[in-house]
Amino acid sequence: MIIVPRVLYDNVFFGGSITSTVASGDGTDDSEAFDWLDYTFRTVAATTTFSVDTAATGTIDYAALYAEGTSDFTGTFAVDIEDSPGAGTFTNYVSEALTGGELLRMWALSSSQAVAAGQEVRVIITVTTGSIKIRNAAAGKVLASPIGQKDGIMRASFAGDSRYDQKMSINGSILGRQVIRQEKSQEIMWEYLSDTYLQDEWQAFAKAAETHAFFYAWDNDRFPQEVSFAVAESVGVPMNMSNPNCRRVTMQIKVLVAEY
Repeated sequence: MIIVPRVLYDNVFFGGSITSTVASGDGTDDSEAFDWLDYTFRTVAATTTFSVDTAATGTIDYAALYAEGTSDFTGTFAVDIEDSPGAGTFTNYVSEALTGGELLRMWALSSSQAVAAGQEVRVIITVTTGSIKIRNAAAGKVLASPIGQKDGIMRASFAGDSRYDQKMSINGSILGRQVIRQEKSQEIMWEYLSDTYLQDEWQAFAKAAETHAFFYAWDNDRFPQEVSFAVAESVGVPMNMSNPNCRRVTMQIKVLVAEY
């Protein structure tokens, strides 16, 4: 089975001037829904539109959401893009139903869109029942492996890494143990990459991963529920492969994965 993993690290909302139509009600700030931090959030208890005027030209082909809804939450997530800077008219490119619990998702836009500086992009959270905490929402250009991968791909739901403190008696009997840390780890390993791809695509992602989190979908086509919110732990040096024109890249990541 050939897999095309994807990374969304470019977010037109990050660092921009964000406005919303409805206040949070609990003092949380609009920017906390787009700051690449997992411990901040923006509470949404009524239908709210978040808007940003893009600061530079770019491309939006995917959107992503990391959120936690109350058990009775139902609503929708939508992305609208202004038809041209200052036009005041918008076209919808993503509209997806949401339900309560932990949510980690990535969606492809109905069509890839180039945006110019000053063009408005909106994320619209519709609330039918309950409320939702938006930890991170993103819209931007996705980085996809240029060739199908196989050997270096691991399911997000299999990620795990627990550390224990073992309690041993003086004669070597196991008295018990204590969990000192539980976390989830994955590895991004993409193979058969060209030097041009490394220079034009991978290097920009690796640089951004030094300071920001990102969304990682190991197989969004078949397993859309297995999206990770990730941070880089280490980035390996590109390695040569048996084909002299191909390179292998690796990145160790710590991830948050929705529990189902």
